[in-house]
Amino acid sequence: MYKLTVTQAHVKLMIEALDLYSRVGCGQYQEVLNTFGRLFKVPNEKREALGKACREIKEGLTDLSDGYYSITSNETPEKAKISYELMKVLMHKIAWEEHPEGGHLHIFDGPMKITKEPLATIKKEETSS
Repeated sequence: MYKLTVTQAHVKLMIEALDLYSRVGCGQYQEVLNTFGRLFKVPNEKREALGKACREIKEGLTDLSDGYYSITSNETPEKAKISYELMKVLMHKIAWEEHPEGGHLHIFDGPMKITKEPLATIKKEETSS
C-alpha cells in the first residue's frame, strides 16, 4: 500500500486525468479532442479537422467505426477499468466533502466495482494550523 498527500485541487485534477484515460480505453477518442480543445482554446474550425483525425485514429486502433465500448466490456482494457474505479472513488469522496448533506446523484452511492483490484481508499487528514 502507498500513501500520497494531496490537496483537493490535486484530487480534482486526478479525477479529470483518470476520466480521460478511462474514456480513451473505451474508444471515446472524441473526448481527447473535447478536453484538450477546451484546455488550449482550439477554435471550432480546427476542431472539425481534428475530429476527423480522432476518428481515423480510433478506426486504426480499434474495431470501432462509430460508438465506443462500455466500461464493463471485455474489449475495454483492464487499466482503463482500474482508472475508472479510482476516478469514482475520488469523485465519491469529493462529492461528500462538498455536499455533506448528500444528494440524489449516483456518485453519493459509492463506486461500482468492475475489476479484481481492491477499490482504493481515501481519507481526509485534518491539518493543524
